[in-house]
Amino acid sequence: MVNQTTEGPWEDEKSTCDAFDIAIRDDRRFSNIYSEVTGIYTSRSPYEENKTPRIDRVLIPSRALRNAEWVHGPIGIEIKAPGSKLGRPIAQCLDYLRASFEIMPGFHVPLSMVFLFQAPRFCGDLESIAIQHRIGTASLHRRGHIRFWRGATEIISLEEPSRNYMTLRKVGSR
Repeated sequence: MVNQTTEGPWEDEKSTCDAFDIAIRDDRRFSNIYSEVTGIYTSRSPYEENKTPRIDRVLIPSRALRNAEWVHGPIGIEIKAPGSKLGRPIAQCLDYLRASFEIMPGFHVPLSMVFLFQAPRFCGDLESIAIQHRIGTASLHRRGHIRFWRGATEIISLEEPSRNYMTLRKVGSR
């Protein structure tokens, strides 16, 4: 059976956030890291509650990553405590992709992708749905750096620019 919960050795969401922050602090792939960012929905269903989205982290690609051919813009990170079921966080990620986040007063950015940290790589039906909706997973490598996954494929690399392309193509008869 496929793991359907977040994972990691941490006790709660705060310690998971702290581990993420330590790992990403000196990461050359990102020039700015914004925490606890609120936003506005750019589209919404008339049946939704009137809520303000708040994502745990927004990462802005560095010049080095853009020079390594990352063309997709900022990414979002949703951090959950180990053992959290994946359904609700995936629904949150879908919502965040319909929003723009205020990284500084008056300056909103949409997200190209949202990653769930610390989650197992998606596979099977969930992988197909996540890829189609630009949702990935992020995990802490044993060497202390963050790895970003789009399904079973590791992406976002300074050393391997070929990993910086997300093929957004039509799938099936839709």
